[in-house]
Amino acid sequence: MKRYGVMKNDMKRYRVIKNDIEQYGVIKNNMERYGVIKSDMEQYGVIKTDMKRYERYGVMKNDIGAKGTMINEKDN
Repeated sequence: MKRYGVMKNDMKRYRVIKNDIEQYGVIKNNMERYGVIKSDMEQYGVIKTDMKRYERYGVMKNDIGAKGTMINEKDN
């Protein structure tokens, strides 16, 4: 727990357990910045680096999941 800098209350708030953090390589601050919780990441298969890339093009995580929008298509 100390290794990831996540407190027990934060874990409860984001519904994230230690193993999930290891799996996705996401720490508390990243989750706050992108507003991503564990279930979203599982649903859309989005990891931290992808979110940064999509954010640059103004693509929301819901667009990626719902419409299957690629970054290049979004630019048009």
